Amino acid sequence: MAFDSIPNNLTEMRNAEGCCIDEKYRGKIIQFYLDVAKEGGMENPLAFNPKVKTGRSCKLVRSLKGVVDLKALKKKHNLDANFKVTWGDGSRGNRGTQNTGNLFEKQLEDGLNDWIETGEYTQNPYREFIKELVKTYNLEECQIVKVINSGPDNTKRPMSIENGKWKIGTATENDYDIGKIVTDLTLETKCPGKPMKNIYLSLKKGGTTTLSNLGVKVSLSPAQIKTGRITNAVGLKVLETFGIDNERFCRVFNEAEAGKVESGGLDDSPEYNKKLLLSMIRGSIGYGYHYTHLTRGTDIHGFPLTKSVCDSATDVRSVKVYYGGQTGTAERINIEVKTATMELKFNIRDTSGSSSAYPDKLQSGYKFDKEALFSVAEDGYQD
Repeated sequence: MAFDSIPNNLTEMRNAEGCCIDEKYRGKIIQFYLDVAKEGGMENPLAFNPKVKTGRSCKLVRSLKGVVDLKALKKKHNLDANFKVTWGDGSRGNRGTQNTGNLFEKQLEDGLNDWIETGEYTQNPYREFIKELVKTYNLEECQIVKVINSGPDNTKRPMSIENGKWKIGTATENDYDIGKIVTDLTLETKCPGKPMKNIYLSLKKGGTTTLSNLGVKVSLSPAQIKTGRITNAVGLKVLETFGIDNERFCRVFNEAEAGKVESGGLDDSPEYNKKLLLSMIRGSIGYGYHYTHLTRGTDIHGFPLTKSVCDSATDVRSVKVYYGGQTGTAERINIEVKTATMELKFNIRDTSGSSSAYPDKLQSGYKFDKEALFSVAEDGYQD
């Protein structure tokens, strides 16, 4: 239901084609409009559905919440229960028209805009998530809620070593508020007694999103591996982070290049560097946004990812290193990491499809304990 007939003045309000109102209520709603326009200081506070020729409903713009007393004005002008006036912005041109995101992103954006315009959840496939989001942030009380599609502007977040710690984009171990960097949909809000606030939604689809992706052709180069020992400073930090044995690492890939991995196997108690691993995971996950992970069908696992949630999620409890993958014979190193509330899978392998067994990427997937799917398809972490 589109409330996109928005009279801009009294003349348009009186025009039957400008706003479609049941004749029984025409005089009452015009008087109601005059009071609202006067109290609110705006000439276009109402929105109607032009497809309903004998309409008995309209939307009152959210920015007037706390300015006009809707209940009192309805009573004053004898607008009974059969004429519905509810908060909603109508179609005021706030929808983004350049959404180039995936279908999930587009449908969720549309659902949020439908709620902003009508106060209803329509039949959007993600309506249950939208209801919960509105409840979580008490958006029903807000005067302004606007959706901004930020997906196309997402900033690249390369991994690097700075002062001996991992830095993911601009995030460091001690500064990892990344909401405005990872946002896909941003809600601009203004609620009574509070300043303008942005709510950042970071959208993930099960099987499509890596936690980290580091090119290792230089830091773990074939030339070094062939010598039997990694000497590159960044490469050494990769190995130290997970407690990977330098010589065994090289041996696995040299054997793979020769045609058969024979020195594979599990190390279930590596001497990993907890501080390095913490800075890698914490910088990657960060906080300051609403985690929005589409799992199966239309189910979304979502929650505010606050600093305390992030700190708990990155509390590493165990690390396992699989030389040669889980079978011990594959052309890869797999790493499993468990934290207080998450499970992460890392691997170092060739992802290019070339004939060489030497690795070109360190990449990872993750899931929170309540989730069934990893953020990246698990076949990328299997032998």
